[in-house]
Amino acid sequence: MKQNTLFASAALFLSAQAAEGTFDYKQQGDDWTGTCASGREQSPIDFHALGMAYSEKLNLATEGYINYSPLTVTNTGDTIKASGVTEGVFTKTFWDGSEAKFVPLQFHFHAPSEHTIGGLHYDLEMHVVHTYEDGSLGGVIGILFDRVLGGQENNSLLSSINAASVSPAGTSR
Repeated sequence: MKQNTLFASAALFLSAQAAEGTFDYKQQGDDWTGTCASGREQSPIDFHALGMAYSEKLNLATEGYINYSPLTVTNTGDTIKASGVTEGVFTKTFWDGSEAKFVPLQFHFHAPSEHTIGGLHYDLEMHVVHTYEDGSLGGVIGILFDRVLGGQENNSLLSSINAASVSPAGTSR
């Protein structure tokens, strides 16, 4: 449970803004520039269990997320993006015990995963992008999918993503 909480908390505040330039781990971030150089808001992230800290204060509480319909699903050429996400809120309790509320804006996918755990890419990663209640860019919840660990049976969510991915880039459904 602690590892899942650590990953969810770490993944939560991945930078929602696109990083400048191309980044890799060949120099373990020593060659990164801008915000990513500080290590505070970087993407992608390679998570390792070593060096992570646990806090009893960290918490994510969600409410009101639904099966969103209708959605506009767009193949951007780089990802499959779903807009029209309007319901739900999560409350993040930070290390110091302070709290903030976030509302969903959109979600999109990366295949293979953008982020890694111990250098391992997963089959798919879903990012649920959120704003603070005032509308300013907030945080991203990253959810990893693995066909072997998650099972090989048919999955309606993954089937709908696959259907959208075969649409020509720049088209919406």
